[in-house]
Amino acid sequence: MLDIHLIQEKPALKVEFLPSLAADIFSTLSLVLDAPSLEGLDQWVYATHAALPLTLKADLEVTLVLLTKSCLYPAWLSRLPAEHPAHSDFAALLAWLNALTEADFQQVVTRALAEMDEVCEGGETSLPPDLADDDALRLCLGGKFADEQLERAAHLVCAPLELKALFISVLTRFWEQFYQAEYELCAPLAARSVEHHRRQTYAADLMTVFTAVTGRRFPKDYTEHEDKERVVFLPSCHIGPFVMLSMCEEMANVLFIHYNCRPTGVPDRAPVVTAYSITAPEPASETPSVQGLFPPLKALADETRLQILALLDGKELYAQEIVEQLDISQSAVSRHLHLMLAGDILDVRKQDGMKYFSINTETLAALAVHLLQFRH
Repeated sequence: MLDIHLIQEKPALKVEFLPSLAADIFSTLSLVLDAPSLEGLDQWVYATHAALPLTLKADLEVTLVLLTKSCLYPAWLSRLPAEHPAHSDFAALLAWLNALTEADFQQVVTRALAEMDEVCEGGETSLPPDLADDDALRLCLGGKFADEQLERAAHLVCAPLELKALFISVLTRFWEQFYQAEYELCAPLAARSVEHHRRQTYAADLMTVFTAVTGRRFPKDYTEHEDKERVVFLPSCHIGPFVMLSMCEEMANVLFIHYNCRPTGVPDRAPVVTAYSITAPEPASETPSVQGLFPPLKALADETRLQILALLDGKELYAQEIVEQLDISQSAVSRHLHLMLAGDILDVRKQDGMKYFSINTETLAALAVHLLQFRH
């Protein structure tokens, strides 16, 4: 038998720029919900968060947690053709969502519970709890939902069609009460940004294109980009200094990148939201901007978060260990960890299905140096 080695060249990276209402409204809802823990977003986001009616806010919390935990919404978008009217017309977006099946939303529930179960079991990956086992289900959901939302969340995961109906209702109310007028103002800006980038000639590698579009380097600890063959840049008027990377297993070789399309400067060092979790990219320059001081300083300005920092001094812990040592609720610890990751104060790594947190000493050292510069 001949000794022949066949090597197949990797397909060239396909880079697209797409203004998409279907993508933008979901990412904007996520930003509005998380506004208190994120610094530097467009002011419309904070004003909208403050103005949300309590019923809409409660509905938004329960639906968005399940959908973002499953990471399936970006997967649905990845199968939506660029010419589909859902990218520009709200009625078409609702029609597209209405065409999704009970099985689609059952998959949302299954994936979300699997992700939550990994956390509530102290990091051990396991199968989703038996939906008939009320105690196991509530234990799993308890880490992500406050007591007043727990019963409702438990009901919705057992009724995927009701989850679908509630999600469509949330989108409709958000659109009619807040986003329609804002979208009409922002759509021309997003279209101009897309048109500008489509006219450019970018190098055929993701990290170079990412820097050219966002003005910062690709996050060094994110390696899932290596097998991507298609990257879709989605303009956002509200994301401020953040970049959102959206992906999941079902998206195969596709990566969505939400970037700031407003023609204003952004800090050289800014967080990246990866699949709705936050990590930090490499700085594009050695000296952080003054605006870049906000996230780490905000992350430090809390007694509980300083206690977490003390617990992690010289070691790493997973979330449940931090919960046990602080004696506060898991949901509270999760919120604090989320904000500390947003401020680049902490690093997180995954091993054997567990997430280990440690102090990002580079950020603290850079912060100390920059603060000392104010003396001169």
